[in-house]
Amino acid sequence: MILQATLVTTLLLHATAPADPGAPTARARLSSLLAAQRDAIIASEPALAAADEPAAADPSISAVYPNRAFLERTLDVTISGDDTEWTDAVAVDFGDGIRVDSVRVASPTGLVARITIDEDAALGARDVTVREGEVEAVYAGAFTLQAPLAFKVLHGTRAPGSILNGKLVQHDISTPFDPVENTLYVDDPGFTVDYFYAQQYGAEFALLVDVPVAPGTYDLHVVSGATGSQVRSTGPDILPIGARTPLPLKEGDNVGTLKEPYGTVLYTFTPPVEPTRLTLTVTASAQGATPILAVLPASGRFADLLGADARVVVDTDAAEPIYVIYWDAAGAEKHDYTINLVAAPRPRPRPSRTTSAAPPTASPPRPRLSARCAT
Repeated sequence: MILQATLVTTLLLHATAPADPGAPTARARLSSLLAAQRDAIIASEPALAAADEPAAADPSISAVYPNRAFLERTLDVTISGDDTEWTDAVAVDFGDGIRVDSVRVASPTGLVARITIDEDAALGARDVTVREGEVEAVYAGAFTLQAPLAFKVLHGTRAPGSILNGKLVQHDISTPFDPVENTLYVDDPGFTVDYFYAQQYGAEFALLVDVPVAPGTYDLHVVSGATGSQVRSTGPDILPIGARTPLPLKEGDNVGTLKEPYGTVLYTFTPPVEPTRLTLTVTASAQGATPILAVLPASGRFADLLGADARVVVDTDAAEPIYVIYWDAAGAEKHDYTINLVAAPRPRPRPSRTTSAAPPTASPPRPRLSARCAT
């Protein structure tokens, strides 16, 4: 038994002990094989490229405030940038019709531009551009121009020889109409304002259009406020005036049709050469209508108005044309009307029964057309 145990022990020792005491262990051998395998794999693969550095972002405009404004105004506009390094050498451009009065650099990414907008600057969206040296940043459509004035209501025939009335709206809430001092006008002497009543952001008006006014589109202006603090607001090209030819008026009855409320129909009549008295009378078929005849001399100007009523008498002594405008001051719907014209020799003046000189009489006031606008 002792001999058997000794033999087994000797065999185990022979199995576990390395043949060469200087040879690596099995675990070390395995690690060396794995290392060699790893080196072979790495050697067979292409080398990894170095990571690219992130590209620098281009300077840009991120915000414009306020992003809209009105004609004929001066205001400050704040411009914010991304990845910008703005300095005092920067320049700002809002396009034609907007003057940049000054630019203040609040920070490398913030500017404050004071701008003044012309009366005739083009409306709509426009680009904002910031330049410094060769670096340019553009924000397309970032800023919008609007007209402060617009029509809420406009009644009447938009043609020469017309009476227009309506309501205006002030869109610029920073400049309400003055409660007392306001003037409405058009850049053409052929337009006469009969009345203008303003209240903060709205106004009612009546506008008389002379016969010689040329067809086209016209600007409308309101100057509001006391002298020294006036603000002008413009509605560019908001008043279209079309062409029209006066209809001939004959003696006797002339039947016509008014097609729109507050519209007008324009006539003309040339009296004989000899002194003549013209009597014009109008009636309307619509119940509630207020038919009016406005009679103008050959000048066709409302400043020379001869009469405005349902019955007008005009004395003439030359073959110069007169203009007769039919207008319904009540704004009745479409209706027929009849203008009766009687031309008779002008009565001779009665001889005076006294030799004393009569005191001079004051000239009669010019007839006035006035009708408040209906909503």
